[in-house]
Amino acid sequence: NAEKKFWNKVISNNSQNKNDFKKAIELLTKYNCIEDTLIRANHFADVAIDSLSVFKNNEYKKGLITLIETSIKRLH
Repeated sequence: NAEKKFWNKVISNNSQNKNDFKKAIELLTKYNCIEDTLIRANHFADVAIDSLSVFKNNEYKKGLITLIETSIKRLH
């Protein structure tokens, strides 16, 4: 409950102090938020690439796939 109040204060109420960034990092680490986000990003990148399978192979399709793959690599 205290963590929810913290997020509400710093995000919804836009009321931060100098220690809030450190607290936010601690909470993101505690709940593995970064790792979970990377897993989800990889999943949706795979879905996007799979969705392109309905189109014929050409330079545009290849460019889109490269864009997706490059975007995911930047996250790691």
